[in-house]
Amino acid sequence: MPKENIAFVSLLKPVDDIRSYHKLALSLSKHTEADIHLFGYPTQSKLKPTDRIHFHPSKPFPRISFQRLIVPYSIFKRLLQLKPKIVVVNSPELLWVTIYCKILFGTKIIYDIQENYFKNLWFQNVYPPLIKHVLALTLRLKEVLTAPVFDHFLFAEKCYSSELKFINNRYTVLENKALSAVKRIRNENHPRPQILFSGTITENTGIYEALSLVNELSRHINLTLRIVGHCPEAKIYRWLKEQEGETLSLHIDQRPIPYSEIEEAIKHADAGLVCYRTNPSNQHCMPTKVFEYAASGLPIMYEEGSHWQSFIKKYTKGLPFDFNQIDQKKAEDFLHASMDRSQELSTLKALWEEEEIKWIDCLKKLKILD
Repeated sequence: MPKENIAFVSLLKPVDDIRSYHKLALSLSKHTEADIHLFGYPTQSKLKPTDRIHFHPSKPFPRISFQRLIVPYSIFKRLLQLKPKIVVVNSPELLWVTIYCKILFGTKIIYDIQENYFKNLWFQNVYPPLIKHVLALTLRLKEVLTAPVFDHFLFAEKCYSSELKFINNRYTVLENKALSAVKRIRNENHPRPQILFSGTITENTGIYEALSLVNELSRHINLTLRIVGHCPEAKIYRWLKEQEGETLSLHIDQRPIPYSEIEEAIKHADAGLVCYRTNPSNQHCMPTKVFEYAASGLPIMYEEGSHWQSFIKKYTKGLPFDFNQIDQKKAEDFLHASMDRSQELSTLKALWEEEEIKWIDCLKKLKILD
């Protein structure tokens, strides 16, 4: 009897995406003998396939290109050969591919909603006003029309339960908590405090606010801002490269970087900086970096009144600040205290283990696992 296949499919997320591969797929692999296939954008990491885990990276393509339109067809051709028992999809452009699998093979299909794509398009300034509104409405119409066909939905944020009413109660919230806690070390070669800004580097994630804040602090405090992550926009990438100097250290790329490099940066940092530009698309969301910093006991600098303030106050150390009125003395005391590793405060509430249990329970309720 041929082996069963399970597929995780994505268009823009790397083929070894931290959520799809490291969290969902590897957690599932502990409970099934099926082969697991991951489809996604090429990665810079060295892939480690096994006899049961297989990677199918697409060819590189620009975000706005004709090649992007072709990728769903190549994924579909491969899925026709695999005849998967389950498909977990996280890209709106691949919804039709997933639905065809259900029609042809009776595949159980799950839509992993990692972002409210409608709100992202509508409220963020990635496209001109008219274009972004047309794209947002088209995408939401597609999600509403296809929702009844899906067997289940995963929400990466709790707030999606109130934002995506058309899904009703067929969902499980699996927050993007940290995969593991990183043991932080003190690097004696860097006596000045090091602030870390990690993850996706865009206007929306607060890169301009981060630079402005650190430039203001560095007038009175001898510090370094370390920026580590994926910087997809060429304009911001070039601008950051021009700013690099004594107070700004960069490890950035226009392609997604291996997650191990984020973990390495957390290991050496003294404080983490979270300064998302709040808008209706993210005001109730929890940045993954909040969980990553809290799990490893990395003190967090964040904007006063943000949605993640209650979590930070309850579970870890943090310094809320006002962009318009920075208290230099408080910031200096906080950063120097953060350099003392003996005072770390980490939390299990920030770790993926709790979400893994919910993920496996969800699959059992769907009769996908025994």
